[in-house]
Amino acid sequence: WGSGIITSVFFQDALTGFITIDATGDFGYTAGGIMKTTNGFFGQQSQFQIYGPAFYDLKFNGDTGWASARYWDDTSNDTIFIFRTTDLGETWTEVYREADLIGQQFGKLENNGSNVWCTRNSKILHSTDYGDTWNLMDLGSENYFYSQVFFANQNTGWVCGIFPGDTTNIYKTIDAGSSWFPLKNNYPNQLTAMYFINDLTGWVGGTSYPTPPTIILKTVTGGVTSISQTGTNIPEKFSLSQNYPNPFNPTTNIRFDIQKQGLVTLKVYDILGKEVATLVNGTLSPGTYNYQFSPNKSGQVVDNYQLMSGVYFYRLEAGEFVDVKRMVIVK
Repeated sequence: WGSGIITSVFFQDALTGFITIDATGDFGYTAGGIMKTTNGFFGQQSQFQIYGPAFYDLKFNGDTGWASARYWDDTSNDTIFIFRTTDLGETWTEVYREADLIGQQFGKLENNGSNVWCTRNSKILHSTDYGDTWNLMDLGSENYFYSQVFFANQNTGWVCGIFPGDTTNIYKTIDAGSSWFPLKNNYPNQLTAMYFINDLTGWVGGTSYPTPPTIILKTVTGGVTSISQTGTNIPEKFSLSQNYPNPFNPTTNIRFDIQKQGLVTLKVYDILGKEVATLVNGTLSPGTYNYQFSPNKSGQVVDNYQLMSGVYFYRLEAGEFVDVKRMVIVK
């Protein structure tokens, strides 16, 4: 494949694998393709399964897979594509095309069940039917470049990217992408890759511009940093304290003691008993914890949720321990 760049690698097993290639040259020359191997080896004799635009990424779910690609020329008229296979890469069909674009890049693909996502500059392409139809999701950040989207399950996902002059470079959704909220950090403004093993634990890699170093960030709270362990002594019993201040605007503290390591959930319900927020959902070690809950601050989403004034209840469950307290939001 000459001077082409291998942009992604995927292996179904020890022998069957794929690579995507970007062989784009200067002066409007665009080329690339997808190669498949069934013997675990790529070489000069390897054949393209599909050849044409520059390919950037591919993702498989069984025999079904998707690949992102782009064609550009010197007139700045870009065309972006998504191709799909249902026979493990033997044949590929175009399922998405968008032409007459300027400076558009495709990032990484992601798949979870029937949902498929693909970053597209400042927006995210989303399909709920394995790629038959597509919708553009706008996160409201036109000057940002989203480099990767990752979903830990059907509802919980993150997107990272390159946000000039801003460290709000990770957004999170807990409703399958219907809404997104920013995760603020004090680290690089150029994040290019991420991976999560569940809805709490994950890693994000990137660098700072214009001065490196490269860095890898880790979260064990799903990116939400409002929970802190304030004591490591093992409490005599499980307990949930009354939030303070109460009533509150815009922030309150919820303190609780965990006597034994295990799964802990802390959820908020409205006056009708409807769950409106999940603050904690994961394994915690013994100790004393404080959750700083800010449902709304100056019109901006903080800690995932925007709640109206009124009475709410927060419920802690840890093993057989369950307790509920009442809190009031005033605005």
